[in-house]
Amino acid sequence: AQFKKKATPEKRDTKPQKEKQEKHYQHLCLTERNTIARMLKIGSSLAEIARKIGRGKQTIAAEVSKNGGRDAYKAAEAHKSATQRKVERDIKCS
Repeated sequence: AQFKKKATPEKRDTKPQKEKQEKHYQHLCLTERNTIARMLKIGSSLAEIARKIGRGKQTIAAEVSKNGGRDAYKAAEAHKSATQRKVERDIKCS
């Protein structure tokens, strides 16, 4: 005697599948750097600054650290340095 298998419904994930998204990084602009400088001056925390400009706390920490720290951060100088680093990075040697 042959037995027939019951038709079983296909297993489905009930969780929606996350689509892989490409990460797009956007450099800080001068306006954001001015906000960082202004908020540092009044004693805001890095987390507060990050929330205000919609960036991660690590992004703010790295930016401040690279550009003189909490007490010496200057937006215009930070922007100039970042622009210079970008130019140097994009120069291709033959």
